[in-house]
Amino acid sequence: MKPEKIITTSLCAIAGGIIANNLTKQRENKPLNTLIGAGLVGIAGIIIYNYFQNNKADRINYILKFKSNRVYDGITKEYRLDKRIYEHQRDGKIFDEIIFDNPKPLKLAISIEKKRIKRFRPKYNSQHIS
Repeated sequence: MKPEKIITTSLCAIAGGIIANNLTKQRENKPLNTLIGAGLVGIAGIIIYNYFQNNKADRINYILKFKSNRVYDGITKEYRLDKRIYEHQRDGKIFDEIIFDNPKPLKLAISIEKKRIKRFRPKYNSQHIS
């Protein structure tokens, strides 16, 4: 589990405990109600965290070409594009042109990548072909 997810879940659980504690001050089973409240708000925190993580527009689709022929379709986080290109060079992929588009959410980027790989069957892509 990522550290930011642990922190978010913990903060939500603490907030849930505080809220449940305040709402159940005069009731019986206060510890149980506090625990349940903490758990429910913690779960809500996880759901909210996942929603925002999955809908961040931080993924870029890119195409590597050699002599105008598409040789690779890929996805990377926006801030990693230069590093990813270097990794392809280091791994022996031969290309002389890089085309990339605007940032988008991960699910959309994956969908675009799959469609492109199925359609163009780039030399260095083996996933998403079948």
